[in-house]
Amino acid sequence: MDDAKKAEAIAIAATKKLKDLKYKDALDLFNQAIKASKTFCGNNPYFYSRRGECFMKLGFFDEAIQDISKACELDARPDLKHELCSAYFYSGQYERAIDSIDCLILEISEDETYLAGYCFLLMAAAYHKLEDRDNMYTCLEKAAERDIDDISVLTYGEMYDDISEEDRFVAIFDP
Repeated sequence: MDDAKKAEAIAIAATKKLKDLKYKDALDLFNQAIKASKTFCGNNPYFYSRRGECFMKLGFFDEAIQDISKACELDARPDLKHELCSAYFYSGQYERAIDSIDCLILEISEDETYLAGYCFLLMAAAYHKLEDRDNMYTCLEKAAERDIDDISVLTYGEMYDDISEEDRFVAIFDP
């Protein structure tokens, strides 16, 4: 089997492990896929972003930021940049997450309204962690304007009195 097919086969197995929530196994396989892919095509942004996701799920946030940053360098797609913003958030770098989201929102096209909505949800969560309610509510309103049908937007609307503040973001933003 040549290196390209080997890397692809490993990545498929790694993605299955990731979907099965077997993050350590997926991490090991993505390490192998990255190593195999370097011999034929250099670096693959998908492998780095998925390995970064494994690192995030395992609580290794610095490594996650490093890998997802690498993926963004290789392919500057907005969805990869959103992953990086999420990594900043989960690592407790709330101000950096907000700044990165601000930049990302300026890059998002009209066709990516849904992604913009999730950016505003993530920004609302960061403002929540910073105890900045005014900006948090502004971001939730902006998310709702983009037809995000996510429970976190509904929670701050109709169900506000029934759910504790901390629980409102757990369903969406708890790694």
